[in-house]
Amino acid sequence: MRGDWRYGEYYLQNLRKVTPADVQRVAQKYLVERNRTVGYFEPIRAANAPGGAAPAIPAPAGVVAPNPVKMHLRDYHMSRPAAARPASLLAASAKGALPTKVVLDNGITVVVQENHATPTVSISGALMSAGSVFDPQDKRGLAGFTAAQLSRGTQSRSLLDIAKILEGGGSSVSIGGGDEYASLGAHGLSKNFDTLLDVLSDELRHPAFPADELEKARRQSLAGVSSSASNTGVLAGIAFRNALYPKTHPYSAEPLDEQASVLKALTRDDLVNFYSAHYAPDQLILTIVGDVDTQTAIAQVKKYFGDWAKKGNLPAVAIPPAPPVDGPLQTIVIPVPDKAQVDVRYGFPSGLRRSSPDFYTANVLNFILGGGTLSSRLGLSVRDRLGLVYGITSSEEARLGEGPFSVRYGSNPANVDQAAEEMFRQIQLIHDSGVTKQETADAISYLTGSYAVTLSTNGAVAGQLLTAQVYSLGLDYVQKRNDYYRAVTVDDVNAAAKKYLKPGTGALVISGTYTGKYASAK
Repeated sequence: MRGDWRYGEYYLQNLRKVTPADVQRVAQKYLVERNRTVGYFEPIRAANAPGGAAPAIPAPAGVVAPNPVKMHLRDYHMSRPAAARPASLLAASAKGALPTKVVLDNGITVVVQENHATPTVSISGALMSAGSVFDPQDKRGLAGFTAAQLSRGTQSRSLLDIAKILEGGGSSVSIGGGDEYASLGAHGLSKNFDTLLDVLSDELRHPAFPADELEKARRQSLAGVSSSASNTGVLAGIAFRNALYPKTHPYSAEPLDEQASVLKALTRDDLVNFYSAHYAPDQLILTIVGDVDTQTAIAQVKKYFGDWAKKGNLPAVAIPPAPPVDGPLQTIVIPVPDKAQVDVRYGFPSGLRRSSPDFYTANVLNFILGGGTLSSRLGLSVRDRLGLVYGITSSEEARLGEGPFSVRYGSNPANVDQAAEEMFRQIQLIHDSGVTKQETADAISYLTGSYAVTLSTNGAVAGQLLTAQVYSLGLDYVQKRNDYYRAVTVDDVNAAAKKYLKPGTGALVISGTYTGKYASAK
């Protein structure tokens, strides 16, 4: 694109030539009013909402308040008749516009949500019978590698043929692996919906596993494994998983040398056999969101997938319980030379599945502790007040099985121990003394208020509908989700802190150039 294949070699050299005068010249040329685009966001409340109209917010001292031109959404959608002008998904849902769900004769679950805001369509999918939970123990990674090869050629199309079809229409189709299921995705203009289903079904139903593409993928994967050997974050993540879960558990992680060994040994027959045993329509879920007619979309799915014969004997996903962790703390140090940043992971199995009634309460708890990044207790104390880390966050990974609760941060090697001490102190404090009513209200306000933003694209909505199907949350999950959070009380959060936080237990993993108090840990 730059016209010079050596561009990267000269980049730093050219960068060093830039002077303050150059920066001023470029600023005066490009940072001018005619190039400017300004958007104004004005929070409002519905007339019948508590508190009435939103209060005016005065401009900060020394700042001239803008006087924006009033504009309306209709000004931007002149090409569509009034009846087709966009409405938000949440607004449509409030009027009962639930998605449509059908189950085809061969077992495929299809969920369709119309959204005519833009002439696009997105598809998300899960093949519940093809996740790495079904990997043979001596071939961990087979499921993911198999899924990745489906897009590299079919019985009637080469990889290049597929690329030409999709790129010609600005479309994309993807298939990938996962712990619990193989994931599917597609996106494009709604006029190309037929093409998306054609390519997706061809890749799922008629993969060729071409030998040359398999070898390319093997080399690429091995190169990725090799480069990860010096990646402190990757190394910490693998060690953390293996400290909490036994090798036979789907949530454990293969060490890099074992990943490389499996990749080198996999054969085309391994992929063909896994595909034959696990790819069928019985447990396939497809969610479709966009500028489509519901019944037409269902008919199109039947056209491309309806004659795919079901197996009838596919096993269901079963994630075993995580082993209990009652202490003491397990510490693992992974030396990686010449690193300016150390990556740290701390946590324990959460004891929560996505279907748990406590899920929403635990998520509020996590947001207050570390999920809010800059506004959380960990962010405010470890990052802002003490200045010990570049960033610190916590997460609650509840899925079909009991994923881990974890805290992660990166810091200067000299600050690792003090950051860990403050992290432990904050977890113990919230376990013993709980949270405040204001913290709970703020967390719920964010978790509910930001939800509409996450539904801003068809792909995001399709993803939410897929989540609802995978975890049996109901067809009306999108409509009810915020109410689940609003029902959480401060007493609920404090009870969850006692129940799910386990100070002093679990695993602490430190990866990087580190010589602190835990340096002697094996």
